[in-house]
Amino acid sequence: MGHGHGVDGARRPRSGRPLRPLQHGTDVTVARLFNVYGPHERPDALVPRLCKSALEGRPLPLEGDALQRRDLTYIADLTPRLARLAILPALPTVNLGSGVTHSVAEVAEIVRRLHARTTFEPLSERRNEIREFRADVTLERSMLGPVDRPVSLAQGVEATYAWWKAHLMTDTFTEELNKEFAR
Repeated sequence: MGHGHGVDGARRPRSGRPLRPLQHGTDVTVARLFNVYGPHERPDALVPRLCKSALEGRPLPLEGDALQRRDLTYIADLTPRLARLAILPALPTVNLGSGVTHSVAEVAEIVRRLHARTTFEPLSERRNEIREFRADVTLERSMLGPVDRPVSLAQGVEATYAWWKAHLMTDTFTEELNKEFAR
């Protein structure tokens, strides 16, 4: 029987149960994605939330001390790795990330530089906040090699900001977005 490859990470089924192979005996590789960001990302995630706030003239919401660190992976760095992973024999769970963390404050500062009039809005820290979330990319790198010319955090945030800037200007997009995420 051939190898089937599943990806679990971007969205889980509404039931919250893990994805299962379609056929008994099908080998599945689970790719665990770490803070993937870029154009088309849902607006409540870190990078688009900051970009959208700045573009709407609102302060950038920063929870706690904003020193929480996240392994941020730009979508253009991830997609070729998923494609390469799909043609390999099934593996155990593979973390796909950058292996490097950045603070929320670093991301907010990049957005502030792009939209100079932006201010920060301190919010209370989230309950049970994880201070640092970093992918162990040992297996990923051993199977797929290093990322070819990775997109820097500044480049990725700038591209995401530009996408939001272009798309927030259309009433249709804003209406669709509000309907999608009001649920």
